[in-house]
Amino acid sequence: MGLLTPALLAASIAIAVPVWLHLTRRPPKERQPFPSLMFLGESPLNATRRRSIRDPLLLALRVLAMVLLVAAFSRPFLAPGAGGAGADGGVREIALLFDRSYSMAAGDRMDAGKAAARRVFSELREGDRLTLVAFDDAAQVLGPATRDVDVLRAALDSIRPGEGGTSYAGALRLAESVLSASPGPRREVVIVSDFAAGRTLADPEVLLPPGTRVRLLPATTDPLDDLTTEDVSLRRSGFAAGERIHVVARIANLGARAVSERAVSLTLDGARVGVETVSLKPGASTAVEFPPFSVASGAAAGHVRVGPDDLAMNDARFFVAEPRRAVAVMIVEPDGSGPRRGLHLRRALELARSPTFTLRRRTDRSLRGEDLAGLDLLILDGVPFPAGETGARLSAFVEAGGGLIAAAGDRSGGRIPELADGLLPAGSARSVARAEGGSLGRVEYGHPIFSAFRDPGSGDLGAPRVDRYRRLSEEGMRVLARFDDGSPALLEADLGLGRSLVWATTLGDAWTDLPLQPVYLPFVHRLLLHAAGW
Repeated sequence: MGLLTPALLAASIAIAVPVWLHLTRRPPKERQPFPSLMFLGESPLNATRRRSIRDPLLLALRVLAMVLLVAAFSRPFLAPGAGGAGADGGVREIALLFDRSYSMAAGDRMDAGKAAARRVFSELREGDRLTLVAFDDAAQVLGPATRDVDVLRAALDSIRPGEGGTSYAGALRLAESVLSASPGPRREVVIVSDFAAGRTLADPEVLLPPGTRVRLLPATTDPLDDLTTEDVSLRRSGFAAGERIHVVARIANLGARAVSERAVSLTLDGARVGVETVSLKPGASTAVEFPPFSVASGAAAGHVRVGPDDLAMNDARFFVAEPRRAVAVMIVEPDGSGPRRGLHLRRALELARSPTFTLRRRTDRSLRGEDLAGLDLLILDGVPFPAGETGARLSAFVEAGGGLIAAAGDRSGGRIPELADGLLPAGSARSVARAEGGSLGRVEYGHPIFSAFRDPGSGDLGAPRVDRYRRLSEEGMRVLARFDDGSPALLEADLGLGRSLVWATTLGDAWTDLPLQPVYLPFVHRLLLHAAGW
């Protein structure tokens, strides 16, 4: 038996509260009228009852309540090896969760983990069933529940360390599903992992069946030495001859050991140009800035690397630095649009600073194939995909590395031409009005467009009201965001070296108040930069 939060045992001092209450004399419940006391002398107060306990049974119950409350908050669990086979009668339904994350590649963790899993296999008795689940960022069931040790060993031998991180949530949800469907009297979860620092087993969305026994089998007792280059950002500053690029890297200690004076290097085009050192406690991170450099022409490929350590896979972060240039964008609007059309979008692009945007405008009737020369991105703002030669050249433009954004509008519906196959959703996209108003629901915060809004206080994407949108087909597209009714809001598709993004409502304020919300500016900038492959 162990405790997940043993520090909360300090709260057991609260047991003194009911004891203090019982030892403290309480005032009388009733007042007795009495004549004048002027002729009576003073007498000492008998404080004997202050030290006596009148209701020992009530005191015991109150103390017991405090003990149980403290024990519950300390979150007890069964330690490794507790409750082995035969601890109590009945067949068992076992979900064995095996960690295959990248940290299991360090040292002999994978071999030790498999040895621990095989010991669990040897404990199986008549009637027991075991489901083997391998997990890293995602979880996978490696076959149906069985007690056939040969089948289980073959599945276990197929597991190899992957490139994903450690996430127990998906594996525990699979275990919850497997155990909930079992009619057996005993249920058990066995987790084989190195339990790397910074990972937690707690997940409020997972509710294992009552009485489920949990066993933790560590794959190693050696602490992990793991520094990682979490992120690299490039800042630019001007000087007399041009501009300089400052590389800032964030280094984190994901291991269980403190590190001192560990080297962090910056390499450009194969040559090491800077070395700094970091000292970090477990779970800590810090920013490392290297001396600035200049890129005269073309692009410089570089990387920041920390190490060496037990896991070389996450030591380096790669980047490309090139001289600053503006992103060339063309907006195609419906013929006859007034000056107010696209005002919010144009103002958002004018406010961009790193990088800046150069903007050209065309109408859907005046757009020609030669207009695509020199562009990074084309935006179809409420107009259909062009037909004929212009549409063919637009498809070739995206395939060669250009970007396309198609936003909904009154004239954007209808069946798309074959020229747009693979760029836009198939079929017609009918307009849907939301009288009560809708909003963005599910968003893929791991995607580059939305990653800036992941942290609390970074912008509420659910705040904008959506009164109208087009119901799009998901076939052949990746859904990056959905409305609160489940309909796709933002879809993405790749074609050759380029990509297209389809926004199911307007980029202006005709169908939504998104342009009036604080998230509009960063959302539009990240949308356009991602579409342009920036």
